[in-house]
Formats: sequence, structure tokens, C-alpha cells
Amino acid sequence: MPVQANPVRISSAEWEVMEILWAASPDGLLLSQVLDAMPQENSWATKTVQTFLKRLVDKGVAETVREGRMLRYSVAVSHADCIKQEADSFLGRVFQGRVSHLLAHFIEEEDLNQGDIDDLRRILEEKRK
Repeated sequence: MPVQANPVRISSAEWEVMEILWAASPDGLLLSQVLDAMPQENSWATKTVQTFLKRLVDKGVAETVREGRMLRYSVAVSHADCIKQEADSFLGRVFQGRVSHLLAHFIEEEDLNQGDIDDLRRILEEKRK
């Protein structure tokens, strides 16, 4: 699954539906199966989930295959590629594309335990090599 040339924005609700499709990859799911896999706290109507699926297909991150009168939905873009697109978009919009600014913000603003600090040091040392 190639990274899309033009990144698309996926809403939080659409992301939840994509998580269900990624979990079912590569087989995909029928609408009824997507509904069954929805977390209990999301009591979206069938039409709402259908709308999310249609939007995801229109955006090119999901695709369909007709099975009789039903559609089987599957992912067209990998989870890793969507995460990269979202991260790149966030980095560009909020931190002017500067990774150092993003890291500095989180390091200064978040509570880090010694394990977090050790992990960051290890990652930076590996990057240096």
C-alpha cells in the first residue's frame, strides 16, 4: 500500500472506523461486521457508519469490493502510512516542520519518568550513528 501523494485528512470518527478496518486487514469487512466491531461507547447509527465508510472510500484510504448486494470494505492505505501522514501534517501545521520544536515542547510540558528519558537518550544516540 503506497503512501498517497496528496495526504488526506481523516477525522477522529473516521480514524475509529479505519482502526476497525486495519484490524481486519487484509480481508476487509461488510457493513454489518464493521457495526459489530464498533466499541460499545460509540452507538452510531448504521447510516452514520455508512457515511464514514463512503468518505473513507472517497478519500482513497479505504476501498470496496462488491459481494452480491453488499460491499466489503478494506484498507487502501496502511496504518503506518496514515500515521506518517498525520504526524507530518501536525508537525508542519503546529511546529513549522521542526522536529526539535515538537520534541522540546513535549519534553518540557510532559512528566517524563526515568524510563522515558532513557528511551529518548537511546533513540537520539541511535539517530546520531
